[in-house]
Amino acid sequence: MASTSAGTYGNEQTVVLSSGPLQAKLLPDVGANLVSFENLELGHRYLRAPSEGELDLFRSAPAR
Repeated sequence: MASTSAGTYGNEQTVVLSSGPLQAKLLPDVGANLVSFENLELGHRYLRAPSEGELDLFRSAPAR
């Protein structure tokens, strides 16, 4: 079953989208950029997510 919820990533608010084992996290205040996409069952992460220390750099240049 698919669901949406609110969360945080570092100090940023997120929208969390879940469907089965898949979970995506978007940052609505940073251009709705996708910062996390993973399969929670398998423990696979499909994106290199910025660490909490890299969020300022990500916010200034999200395409890098």
